[in-house]
Amino acid sequence: MNNRNNSQSYEDEHVIERKLPDLLPAFDPRPGRLNLPQTVDFDVPVPGSKEVRARIAYARLTQKKRMPKTKMKLFLRSAKPPASSTTTPSGDDSSSGGNKYAEVELKQGDTIFSSVQKLNIAATGSHKTDKLQKLWDQTYTLFYEETDGSDESSKAVSKLNVDDEVTDYGIVPTKGVHARSNQRESLSGAKAGDVLGTDINQVLHLLCFLHRLCNSQAELNNGEHWLRKDDFVCKKITIKLNQQIEDFICMACKAMPTWCYSIVTKCPFLFPFDTRHKFATCTAFGITRSIVWLQSRAESFFEGVPGGLAAAAVAAGLGRRDDGSSDLIQLGRLRHERVKVPRKQETFLDWAKNVITIHADRKSILEVEFIGEEGTGLGPTLEFYALVAAELQRKDLGMWLFEGQVAKAENLKNSNEDGISKISGYYVQQACGLFPAPIPQDSISSNGEIGSLFVFFGSLIAKSLQDERLIDLPSSDALMKILCNGITCLSSDGTSLLTLKDMKIIDPMRYKFLCELSKLCDEKEAIEKDESLSTDEKNAEIEKLSLQYSGSECKIEDLGLSMQYLPSSSVYGYQSHELIDDGENIDVTIHNSRQYIDLTLDFIFVTGIKKQIDAIRVGFSKVFDERNLKAFEPNELRSMMCGEQFPSWTKDDVINYTEVKLGFTKKSPGFLRFVNVLCELSGEQRKSFLQFTTGCSSLPPGGLANLNPRLTVVRKVEAGDGSYPSVNTCVHYLKLPDYSCEKILKSRLLAATKEKGFHLN
Repeated sequence: MNNRNNSQSYEDEHVIERKLPDLLPAFDPRPGRLNLPQTVDFDVPVPGSKEVRARIAYARLTQKKRMPKTKMKLFLRSAKPPASSTTTPSGDDSSSGGNKYAEVELKQGDTIFSSVQKLNIAATGSHKTDKLQKLWDQTYTLFYEETDGSDESSKAVSKLNVDDEVTDYGIVPTKGVHARSNQRESLSGAKAGDVLGTDINQVLHLLCFLHRLCNSQAELNNGEHWLRKDDFVCKKITIKLNQQIEDFICMACKAMPTWCYSIVTKCPFLFPFDTRHKFATCTAFGITRSIVWLQSRAESFFEGVPGGLAAAAVAAGLGRRDDGSSDLIQLGRLRHERVKVPRKQETFLDWAKNVITIHADRKSILEVEFIGEEGTGLGPTLEFYALVAAELQRKDLGMWLFEGQVAKAENLKNSNEDGISKISGYYVQQACGLFPAPIPQDSISSNGEIGSLFVFFGSLIAKSLQDERLIDLPSSDALMKILCNGITCLSSDGTSLLTLKDMKIIDPMRYKFLCELSKLCDEKEAIEKDESLSTDEKNAEIEKLSLQYSGSECKIEDLGLSMQYLPSSSVYGYQSHELIDDGENIDVTIHNSRQYIDLTLDFIFVTGIKKQIDAIRVGFSKVFDERNLKAFEPNELRSMMCGEQFPSWTKDDVINYTEVKLGFTKKSPGFLRFVNVLCELSGEQRKSFLQFTTGCSSLPPGGLANLNPRLTVVRKVEAGDGSYPSVNTCVHYLKLPDYSCEKILKSRLLAATKEKGFHLN
């Protein structure tokens, strides 16, 4: 390692190690070998305790100590010049024989391998595997350069290079590689103005335009597309991306070509959902998760081979241990961290915020156990996510848009034993789903509770995606659009991502009124453009215009509206919000009604929710980069987060995708009665059944066929018509008595679904 300015070298020996604390050594089945437990307890302090404040203070102090006044930049230099090097080097390179060196700066998150790969591509001008196989045939020198920390680029955290303009879509981006002659070189050996790169970018521009045009046309024609989604899918580039995903070295060393991230997030329509989902799963969650994902994929691929993956590795001469055994050596296992929380409703949300906030940046799998209950593993964890999702939908939190007032919890608890009344009056239940309530932003600054709740919400949904936990949060299409836009409410051109059409599902009554008002504005503007009328005639025609709304007709001025936004509930803590200065004293008339519409939409979709959306992005980014969401459409992301919100199955689905064991067969009368009862259940009853048997009220994308592990039904011994079913939610294991008729079976099953808690059965 040399000083870049004076060529001084460090005399000490330095060993660079990559530590992956969440990756445990692989399990060794040989006798006498010590294996670390995969699941360990993770302590979470009591909400509001001194320990919580101490942890936060310690984290800030540690972060401050890690930022010294004098910082260091690292550069990796290749001994070979770039492939397109034709210029004469500067005088300071005379000692190097007149060659122009290519070098790359190592930023936070980069690996040595990825930097070496970039330099090799710059030197050879090729991405072909046969040339990349000679990566280590030359010497690479690591240089350092001291800085005072004033360079803003050194402060930025290295993230996925996906926010570049479309003009940076080239096969290999040109950013990050520098030559000694200060001339920027493309990693592919082609300069920015080359015809090849320009042609590629123009094609991508055209495809993006066609895709947007097709979607716009579909909105006008009730969902009918000119082109099907499959027509945009490119099979060749999909195959190429799948090949990149299978490259274990590139995946483990974060050396995936940047074009993968760019095109997947900028042009997701070029790939089918399965490919995009696979790419996000193996790249978005860090190296530890990538390694474990590749191992599990390899194991599942060789499941049908006698002896499995280990036998296949032995046959290839790989994976033998030093003692000659045939056990496959794996890189490691993913750590599971178990936390214990109380189920008490009064403090549950505070405990959940502590758990998710403290565990957000950890790559290990989060498991939850309820204090005083025996259950542990997948079942209680899914129940934890379900309970948190329900708590976040409380009306009294003031997070989500709804109409009406908040019902008192103490009155609802005693109103109905089954909790139906509590759900209807205590939680937000919008047919369209959840959407952040527009709130004056200065009130959010003074009241940090709303902001912290949205930060928690962002971390929660990111954690559920990372650990593949389905969570029952019925989000609206409008909120999903914002999430898929990189969690921002502005489009790329700076305008609002959402329009008046999105208001239709969020606030139908306000949408209807604004539409009628917009029609009136259109009529006014048409009169003003009519050149056949004089000014007096135009004014006379405009004065005749009236508003048609709810079967009545009136002048706009008669409504008594002012330039204010009136919230739909008093829970938000404000009575009105001025859309412009002194808006309370400015009446809405036919002449400023268009401004009123625009300002109302701007407050609902941009200025009134900006800090809430920013808070979601902050919380989400603690877990993984939010820009990975750009690879998905709203309905796809909803399916990944929430599964099938309205679970459906047929008799054949239940029979084909259910394991029947221990006392039952697929032809047993008792099992067939169970199948008939399942198919007769209503939507809410099916969600309750899934919550009871799996810990989650939703099914993964694909339904019962993709439920893992499969639903298993066994006969409960020594149990008759008076007994109730019991489950092991971790393995989706249903113990069902052999009831005499379907009526009793349905009654006992629905009664069991209302029981709460995890106990021995």
